[in-house]
Amino acid sequence: MAAIKQGQILKYLIKEHGYKVEDFAAMMGYKARETLTRQFRHERLREDVIMKAATLLGVSQSDIAGGNIVTKVNGLQKPDEVERLRAELEQARQTISDLSAALRALSEKN
Repeated sequence: MAAIKQGQILKYLIKEHGYKVEDFAAMMGYKARETLTRQFRHERLREDVIMKAATLLGVSQSDIAGGNIVTKVNGLQKPDEVERLRAELEQARQTISDLSAALRALSEKN
């Protein structure tokens, strides 16, 4: 899976929680929106930034640090969605295996 910058995760979470970047920047204590948008480019955020943002957003620090989020083609997915997709993938693999076995059995009869 491709790594996501912590700054990108923060930006996503801000929008997901319905905040405008300008408003959230003020909540973080920044005087200008640009100060927060610079954070979005960071691979790793400072610990104090993660702690304050997590508190304001009501999420865990690991949500921002990337421990609970993985990449998706056009964005991010939550852990419960990832688990659901993994289960569906495993079920599809089992179905393919069962169908392959049935096809082999039919081929051997003929």
